Amino acid sequence: MTIGSIDFSGLVIPDLRGKRVLVTGGSSGIGRAVALGFAGQGCRMAIHYYVSAEEAVQVQAAALALGAEAVVLLGGDLSKPGVAKDAVERAAGELGGLDVVINNAGRMGTRTPAAALSEERFAEVMDLNARGGLMVCAAAIPHLCASRGNIISTSSIGARRGSGGIGTVLYASSKGFLTTMTRSLARELAPDRIRVNAGSGADTVRVGNPGGTTRFVNYPITIEMGGDAGDTLIVESNGSLANIQATVTPTTIGAG
Repeated sequence: MTIGSIDFSGLVIPDLRGKRVLVTGGSSGIGRAVALGFAGQGCRMAIHYYVSAEEAVQVQAAALALGAEAVVLLGGDLSKPGVAKDAVERAAGELGGLDVVINNAGRMGTRTPAAALSEERFAEVMDLNARGGLMVCAAAIPHLCASRGNIISTSSIGARRGSGGIGTVLYASSKGFLTTMTRSLARELAPDRIRVNAGSGADTVRVGNPGGTTRFVNYPITIEMGGDAGDTLIVESNGSLANIQATVTPTTIGAG
C-alpha cells in the first residue's frame, strides 16, 4: 500500500481489521490520508465530506481497492446545527457501531487580519472547527462507550504557540479549543475506557509526545503512543505540511 510517496505494504496491524472508523473531512488532505491508512488495514469506513463529492467518491474507490471491508460516504456541513449528530448516527447505523472517530473536518478560510475580523468570519471558522468538532465527539460518545473506542482530533501546532502568519488568529484559536477539549474529554471519558488524543503538525525537526515516548509516528496519529490520556502528539518535520499529510499510518486501537 502506497500513500503519497510512502510505501506501507509491509505494515500490518491485525487488531485494526474490521474496526468501524468514521473520518470527518475525509475527501482530501489529512482526512484522505488517514482514511486510506485505515482502509489498508481492512477497516469498515464511514468517510464524511462536505462540498468535495467527486473527490469523496475517488477516496471511496481507493479505500475499497486497498482492502477496506466497507466504505460509506456521508455528505454534510458540520458547521450547521444538528448535522454532526446526524452524520455520526448515520455512520454508526451503516457500520453497526463505532470504534474510532477521526475528528478532522476543519477550515482556515480566507486569512483575515485581527483588526478586520467580523462576527460572520468568526462564525465561519468557529462553527466548524470548534462547535462542529465538539458535536461530532459528543454524538459519538454513546457508541464509543459500547466499544471502548477512540477519538483522535486533528489539532495544529498553532494551538500550542499561536500561528505566525497574519490572518490566522481564528484558525489557531479554534485548534486551541480542540486541544483543550481533547484534554478535558480524555479525563471525563477515562472511566468509560474511551481514549481521546489529538495530533499536530509543523515544519521543524522534532517528534515528541508530552509525558511519554512515541515508537512509530506518522502525522497526525501514532502507533503505540505513550503518555497520558489527552496528550497532543506533536509531529514536526523538516518537510512541508503537505508532505507530512501523505505519511499517515493508523493507530493501534484499544483503551489502554
